[in-house]
Amino acid sequence: MATTHPHVAIYTRISKDRYGNAETCLDQENLGRAYAAKVWPGLPVKVYSDPDLSAFRDDVYRPGYEALREAIKAGQVVHLWAVEQTRLERREVPWFELAALLDVAGVELLHTHRDGIVRVQDEVAGIKAVLSAAEVRKMKKRQADKFDAQAARGVPPGSRPTGYAHGRTGSGERTYVIVPEQAEAIREAAELVLAGWALENIAGRLRERGLQGAHMVKVRDANGQVVTDEAGNPLRRAAKVNGSTVKNMLTNPTIAGLRVHRGEVVGRGNWEPIVDEATWRQVCAKLRGNRKVTTATGATYVVGDKHQGNQTGRRYLLTGGIAVCGVCGAALVGSEKQFRNKTRGVYTRPYLFCHPRNGGKGCVGILGTETEEYVVAELLEEIKRRRDHELIDDGAAGAQRDRLTTELAGIDEQRKELARMWATRQLTGTEWGEARAAFDAEQHRIEVELAGLPVPAETRDPAAILADWPVMTLDERRQVIRDYIEAVTVHRAKPGTKGFDRGRVAIEWR
Repeated sequence: MATTHPHVAIYTRISKDRYGNAETCLDQENLGRAYAAKVWPGLPVKVYSDPDLSAFRDDVYRPGYEALREAIKAGQVVHLWAVEQTRLERREVPWFELAALLDVAGVELLHTHRDGIVRVQDEVAGIKAVLSAAEVRKMKKRQADKFDAQAARGVPPGSRPTGYAHGRTGSGERTYVIVPEQAEAIREAAELVLAGWALENIAGRLRERGLQGAHMVKVRDANGQVVTDEAGNPLRRAAKVNGSTVKNMLTNPTIAGLRVHRGEVVGRGNWEPIVDEATWRQVCAKLRGNRKVTTATGATYVVGDKHQGNQTGRRYLLTGGIAVCGVCGAALVGSEKQFRNKTRGVYTRPYLFCHPRNGGKGCVGILGTETEEYVVAELLEEIKRRRDHELIDDGAAGAQRDRLTTELAGIDEQRKELARMWATRQLTGTEWGEARAAFDAEQHRIEVELAGLPVPAETRDPAAILADWPVMTLDERRQVIRDYIEAVTVHRAKPGTKGFDRGRVAIEWR
């Protein structure tokens, strides 16, 4: 019976007795009600319950316990029962706070099933709270040692990432087993990232294949309200795959067979990887959230993963280092150039410039739209001409990719050693911070180099490129161009030449 009037409070939480036998909240409630009926007959009883919630973790909110505290403050609790003292609190400071609260409310005794009647302000209760808290600390240390040992052996944590299900090894140890359809989607997504596809486009492709998120979310109606079943329980559905979902699953070290513990890669896991480590690291380099940008004046600023730059004007397909000046070698920039003639008067057209703001000297300029159309036409013809196994010579790039992957793995090992030295006080906080900053800078340099490598040949599908080109985003098209073209060099115009001259444009193929 629920009541706001003076009542007997019963607090329940799942526990185990000294022999390891579990008691449900309902078991505890029945014990408490029987006790209340015998000791306080006729008094109303209210149950405050927190099933499956820990009493020794500071970050756990227990709604039943907090409601009990509020009832005590309001003077509504005249007697209190729990199966044992530690069901209420296992931490010493919160126990003394509760004892003080009970004392002010005039509740001097805690009635229990195992500990008898406890005087809340008595030294024995305080000693029990201190001993219980000490045991909690030991328990936490034992758990931490257990998790450390499991991580060192490559045993996975209890979470289940996309692409895997829980399983057991031949020796009975916990492991991951690959879910084939999810693993295939991850491999495809990794290939598309390396091919330059936007994350939202990849997510759309995976949704078309029927892929759903690994977690369940509440169903909401058109007004944003949670939909419930007849019993009032929230309805749940599999989460929708979006760009963030794709990024999270591809940057998870688990898919490369790597075990993460306390936020650091600590070694190989005891499960089969979905993608090899070199591919995973290159994908991470492509998707790295923040990058440092240096302006022409030498100033630097950090661009986040949501930064899209100035999107109000036209974006040029061959800028960003693809098109370069044939005189000074500077990357060309795009802008609108003003023209004038008797028929049209003053008008503007997209133009590519060798501009001083980008390190150029004003050497060349060429019509932007016509140049792009010419390069794209040549690119698509080149793709048609090449055979599958001749798409990209990945020999040198593959060796470089392996070298960079090894260097990144080495930085991970150095970070672990650095953390060990700091934990054992071999480094000061300042020294630790400076060393971490140096590792971060080196990792950024390697990842930038890794992200700039061409895609391995086996990840390219000429037929798919030709079919998807009309619906590709600008960034996706740029990536395809970089996979096949080393540079587009624009030479100076011949005197007297009018209009677009394709002879000025030299394409250097990879």
